[in-house]
Amino acid sequence: MSRQLEVDYESAREFARHLDSAQTNLEAAAPTMPSRVLAGDGTAYIVAQISRFSEAAELFASLAGQTSGLVRKGIDQFVGVDQEIADSLSVLAKEMEQ
Repeated sequence: MSRQLEVDYESAREFARHLDSAQTNLEAAAPTMPSRVLAGDGTAYIVAQISRFSEAAELFASLAGQTSGLVRKGIDQFVGVDQEIADSLSVLAKEMEQ
C-alpha cells in the first residue's frame, strides 16, 4: 500500500512564524519576571518555582527558534525537489511532443 506525501508549504511557513512569535513573546516577557519576592516563610519556595518556570521558558524559547529554523530548512529542501521534478517533467513533455 503506497501513500503520497503532500506538503502544504504555506501551513508549514505559518507554523514557523508561530514558533518565531512564541520565541519573541517569551523573550520579551523575561524582564517582567519578579526580581524579588517577599512571602515570609514561603519566599524560598516561590523563588525556586519562579526560577524553574524561567528556565523552562528560556528552554522553550530556544527550542521554538531552533524548530522554526528546521521547519524553514525543510520547506526549502522540499520546494527545491518539487521544482527539480517539475523541471524534469517539463523537459520530458517537450521531448515527447517532438
